[in-house]
Amino acid sequence: MKMLNMSLVAVVAAVGCTAWGTTFYVPADGTLQAVIDRGDCKSGDEIELAAGTYSGPGYLNVDFGVKNILVRSADPDDPEVVAATVIDCQGAGRAFVIQGGQTAEAGLAGLTIINGNRSSNGAVYVNNWSTPTISRCVIRNCTGMMGGAIAVSNASPTIERCQLVGNSATSGAGIYITGGSPVIKNCIISNNVASHGAGAIYSLNIGHPVVWHCTITDNYGTGNAGAIWCSSTNMGIYGTILWNNNATKGPEILVGGAGSLSTVVDMSYCNVLLSGIYILPQRILSGVGNIEVDPMFTEGDWRLSAESLCIDAGDPDYGAFAADALAQAKEDEKDFYGNPRLSGAAVDIGAAEYFVEDVGEAEGANVRLWPKVINLRGQQKFLFCTITLGGHGSDEIDVDSILLEGTLEPVWTKKFNRVNELVVRFDMDSVAKMVMDHPADTVTLVVQGALLNGEAFEASDTLKIYRQKGNQGNNKNQNVKDNSNKKGK
Repeated sequence: MKMLNMSLVAVVAAVGCTAWGTTFYVPADGTLQAVIDRGDCKSGDEIELAAGTYSGPGYLNVDFGVKNILVRSADPDDPEVVAATVIDCQGAGRAFVIQGGQTAEAGLAGLTIINGNRSSNGAVYVNNWSTPTISRCVIRNCTGMMGGAIAVSNASPTIERCQLVGNSATSGAGIYITGGSPVIKNCIISNNVASHGAGAIYSLNIGHPVVWHCTITDNYGTGNAGAIWCSSTNMGIYGTILWNNNATKGPEILVGGAGSLSTVVDMSYCNVLLSGIYILPQRILSGVGNIEVDPMFTEGDWRLSAESLCIDAGDPDYGAFAADALAQAKEDEKDFYGNPRLSGAAVDIGAAEYFVEDVGEAEGANVRLWPKVINLRGQQKFLFCTITLGGHGSDEIDVDSILLEGTLEPVWTKKFNRVNELVVRFDMDSVAKMVMDHPADTVTLVVQGALLNGEAFEASDTLKIYRQKGNQGNNKNQNVKDNSNKKGK
């Protein structure tokens, strides 16, 4: 496992969508564009599309205008619902235009967009300093000159937990950025093709895009940059897998391009093939904690197998970093598949956190504790516990009865009635003191509680104990400035 010595730079990500107004329904209330254009559809409203395939007038080149609205499927967190809620452009244009100065509360959630075709920009076009959130969407088989799936021009959207697959463009088949500072996080960008360059992401002009915990693989740039091409701009790439992308020059990353503007890329805690990096003269690539190993995906998707060295190889300070720098608290951050972003000794590299359902059972109760490692020297703040009971809903649990090891009360509880789960948090410092003198490297913790009718339940889960202080990435900074047109060093 090779390490690149590079300096760490913090990332600032935008918040996700939250709606607070009236909900309109398509097709019951009209076509999508007709509903947006209604006088009683105002900023703060949301539009829900029923499952189905939508094409033609009213569903093509849909423009938000100046309204700060959210367009979504019935359940953006359900992959089957997302797959069944389809905007089919039929090669006749793009799906959406968002250029009215929208904020992070506006955007798209849980839609599948296919067959977009626009001579200029991609299936979704974001412009005019808008900052919408595009979340949990699938965009495939779309094409454009500058941006096959998504095109960003002087705007800063958040693109999160999206799958951009099988798109094509002249440049930036996945995402094309010209000005602005979009945040691209927990996304899969794969099997896209660019005839000029940048099969995944092309970025130029002033701005500071951030690529955060994405998996970018099997993209193709005919001449330059199979995956990412950063030209005349700054970019941060963190916790990301760049693997098996293909191009003549810079198959993984190409830094620099035409023009006199400087190009600076900060890349830390990524998994990238070093020979796939190409840095033009007087451009800079810097960062720490990078590795180059086969990510070892599971067959058929982008999850990490148990043998992957990307597991726990991310930023060791992720907990403190996420709480300070991300708009969402770290316990609310989800990976591409909707699992907790941090579920081990450290955060994983890539869009998918390695996550194994490890449930103990007793008297009909199931509990799952995470993170799966108690780091006695770490900065973990909470131990989370999910409680489910066969035949009983979470609303039947007496939350005041919950105890860990018979003594420790939770500091926070929340019932998720839709999935019949009770989620609680225990103070990690108290948990660490409880297990500090435990002789083994694993410990089984018992969770006890009762139903509102007085019936008791009990279940357990087993965690690892990490006692030694790990390497905190105190590698000295190394800037690569003029590499004389040689590939990544």
